[in-house]
Amino acid sequence: MKSQPSTLVQSLKVYFREDFIDELNSWKSLIRYYAVLWASALLVLTGLYFYIEPFPYTPAILFKDATGASFSTRSTNYEKYFAENDLNLLSKDVAGLREAIAKVSAPDSKQAAAFSFAGALPERRADQLYSLGAVDLVPIWLFYRGDLTFTKDLVSSLGGKTVNIGTENSTAQIVYRELFKQTIVDQTLTLANEEAYQKLMAGEIDAVFLVGPLASPAVQKLLNTKNIKLYNFELADAYIKIFPVLEKVVIPQGALNIEQMKPDHDITLLAATLELVVDKTLHPAYQWAFLLATQQFHSKTEGFFTPPKYFPRETKGNVALSPIAIDYFNHGTPHLFSYFPIWIAASINQFWVYIVAAILVGYPILSRIGDIRESHTKWVLLVLFMKLRRLEEKMVKAQTLSQLEEYKAILDRLESDIVYRWIDSSIVIDYFQLRGSFAPVHDTYERMHTRLSNAAPVSSIPG
Repeated sequence: MKSQPSTLVQSLKVYFREDFIDELNSWKSLIRYYAVLWASALLVLTGLYFYIEPFPYTPAILFKDATGASFSTRSTNYEKYFAENDLNLLSKDVAGLREAIAKVSAPDSKQAAAFSFAGALPERRADQLYSLGAVDLVPIWLFYRGDLTFTKDLVSSLGGKTVNIGTENSTAQIVYRELFKQTIVDQTLTLANEEAYQKLMAGEIDAVFLVGPLASPAVQKLLNTKNIKLYNFELADAYIKIFPVLEKVVIPQGALNIEQMKPDHDITLLAATLELVVDKTLHPAYQWAFLLATQQFHSKTEGFFTPPKYFPRETKGNVALSPIAIDYFNHGTPHLFSYFPIWIAASINQFWVYIVAAILVGYPILSRIGDIRESHTKWVLLVLFMKLRRLEEKMVKAQTLSQLEEYKAILDRLESDIVYRWIDSSIVIDYFQLRGSFAPVHDTYERMHTRLSNAAPVSSIPG
C-alpha cells in the first residue's frame, strides 16, 4: 500500500512527459495544418457573437414624465430588479410625455424605453417603437365645483365652462387632447395643479381634468375638499366604443372611507392604459427584464382598481407589440429564466434554433475527435507519399545535374520534416512505411546522378 502514492506520481510523470505532450502536439499539428479554416471559423464566430450580442454592454435608459403622473415608485422598482439581475438601468426625468416619446423614438436612440399612454402616440412615432404591453391603469379624473350641475352629456355640461387640463405637454393635457378631442369642448386652461386648485376654490374656473393614480397628491387633495365633486362617467361604455384604448373602472360606494360612506354612490371613471414603449433595437435581455420586473411588481401589489397579477398585459394601442412581448403573452415566462441569468436565458430563448443546430453538428464532431485526428494524419501521410512519388518522377526526368541536385534538396527537406512531424500513434506503422519509402528514392537519385555524370557532352564536329 505504501507504494501506491509513488506509483501514482510516476504515472502522472509519464502522462505529462509523453501522453500529454503528445496530445498537445496533435492539436498543434491539426491547428497548423488547417490554419486558414480555423481563422475563417474564428472570423465567422466573432461576427456571429457581435450579431447576437448576448450581453448588453450599454445601460438601458428609462425616460419618465416628471410633470404628470408619478412614476418614481415604478422606476425605482425597475432599477432594483435590473440591479438584482446584473443589468444596468438609468431613469431620466423629462419635461412631459411628448419629450419622453421624442427621446425614445429619436433616430440615434439606443437601449431606450419610456412610459406612454395607449393611443396617445402620433402614428409617425408609433411606427418607430415597440410596446411591451400595459403596465398599469391610470384613472381619468374630472373634478368640478359643487355649485355646478353636470349631466350624462359631458359636452353640454362643459358648454360655456372653463376646464384646466394641466401644463403644456403634461400627461393630463395629452390624454385630454388625444382621447377626448372629438367630444370635449376647447375652453381650456393650462395651469399647474396647485394654481388650478386655488382658482377652482375661488370660483375662477369650473373644473379640473387630471390623469393620475388615486394616491397622487393632487387627486387626494381634490377628493378631500368640500364643495368639490367628482364627475361620474355614466356613459363610460360609449366612450370606450369610441376610444377602445380606454377602460372602465369603478370606485365602489364607501370604498374611500367606509365610516363616512365616501363616496355615497358608485362612481364610474375612465382609465388610460399606461404602457411601456421601447426603441426597436432594445436588447432582448432588457425587454425580458422590463416584463419580468412588471410581473414581479404586480404579483405582490394590489392596485385600487386592479387585482394582483393583472399586469403586464396586452394593449390595444397603435404601437405594435414587441416579438418578445408576444412570446411572453402567448407562452408565459420560459423555464430558462428560472435557471440562468436573464441575459443568458434571453439569448438562448432568442437563438435556441441556432444553438440546437450547433449542438447537433458539434457533438458528433467532438465525440469522434480521435477519429478526426487519425484521419487527419492518414491524409497527411497520403499527401507525403504523393509528394515523394512526384519527386521521384521528376528525378527520373531530370536533364541536368543542377536539376537533380535541386530535387535532392527538396527530398532532404521533406525527410527532415517528416521526422519532426506529429503522427497519431494508431498509424505509426504507416509512418515507418513512409520512412522506408525514402530509401528507393535515394537510390533513384544515385542512379540518375551516375547517369548524368557519365553522359558525354554534346560536341560540335567540323565537316
